[in-house]
Amino acid sequence: MSINERSLNLVLSLRWIALACQMIVVFPALKLGWLQPQTRLPALLIIAALAALNTASVFAQKTKFFRPTQGYLFAQLGLDLCALCGLLWLTGGAWNPFIVLVFFHAALGALLLQGLYVVLFVMLLLWASTALYSNPIIPPPALGQTLPSVVLYPVHMIVMLSLVALIAWVSIRLESKRRELESAKDELQKLDHLRAFGVIATGFSHEFATPLSTLQMRLKRLQRKNSELEANEDLQVALEASQQCETKLRNLLKRRDNLDHCTFEKVDIVEQIQSVKCAWSSSTAQLIVDVPLNPIEVRTPRTSLKQVISDLLDNAKQACPTGIIRISARSDERTGLMELHIEDEGPGVPQMIRNHLGEPFFTTRDGGNGLGLFNAVTFAKAMGGILQISDRLEGGAKITLQIPLIQPDHV
Repeated sequence: MSINERSLNLVLSLRWIALACQMIVVFPALKLGWLQPQTRLPALLIIAALAALNTASVFAQKTKFFRPTQGYLFAQLGLDLCALCGLLWLTGGAWNPFIVLVFFHAALGALLLQGLYVVLFVMLLLWASTALYSNPIIPPPALGQTLPSVVLYPVHMIVMLSLVALIAWVSIRLESKRRELESAKDELQKLDHLRAFGVIATGFSHEFATPLSTLQMRLKRLQRKNSELEANEDLQVALEASQQCETKLRNLLKRRDNLDHCTFEKVDIVEQIQSVKCAWSSSTAQLIVDVPLNPIEVRTPRTSLKQVISDLLDNAKQACPTGIIRISARSDERTGLMELHIEDEGPGVPQMIRNHLGEPFFTTRDGGNGLGLFNAVTFAKAMGGILQISDRLEGGAKITLQIPLIQPDHV
């Protein structure tokens, strides 16, 4: 059930309660003189119209004739407000003791409506409330006991608008927390799925590694025994395919083993970048390193960090095989974060990749496995940081990895 549907159910339930209370109050109002002869028929017509509206709304909701929207909810609350103000105008206006119900409607509208509809509801609220001070029908019991409009009106408006602002703020905060909670639940569910996938992948790799190795050995033995098969194209394709399968399985096992044996230690980002630069090679792309002379220390698994940097550089090289790749690192003492930037001169990161950032095995590159960015995103989240992708003004992509620095009292 959507939020609008739940909100509509609340409105319809409250309206039935209000109608029951109005019917109960009619008899004391007649006896005490608050409901004058000339106002009885209009008051009963308003109550009857509300009952008919609620019956029709309940029927429409049960038959699923349409899906409730914010506009429909605004119309329902607006009709309730107009009906209430009409009944109050017929029975003393702002001097009717039930004027506090207008404040209740103000809170309800601020709580259930969103965006522009809150503004429209406030405008309707001000108009309807102002009408309660414009020549209402004052019954005899209220004569001689009324306060001047110049006193009642400002006080009521201040209270009502303050209530709207307070409830609207609470509603916005609750909605924000609800979204954060849903996001956290989604992340937790993803992690649970990935853990389950890791277990399955490990078992899968072990089960298939042995027969795959046997297949490779038999094919190679067959090739050695029969010299005519050395140039056979089908045999060569079969050997290459089996080798690719073995490599993929070993990569899965290697990544799983790295995760299971992570040790957090003090690591200098500058030293790690220089180490990766020495090990990373490209015959075409040019790597430019820009790091400070002073160390930038974080607490992280050393091997995992080096793997993430290498994977991000590989992605940059694949996007820009003959261009310039820049890697830089900075520490921001104000935010307490280390920022590592990798920039390339390629075509940029497709929107499809950004939409699926953090999902394993999603790639648009032929021969890719989609684990490079996934590992980087997972690593950043595990370290309490974030990985961001943006476009460079000069063209190409820029990947920013942020993870917390080691605080002085934790060194």
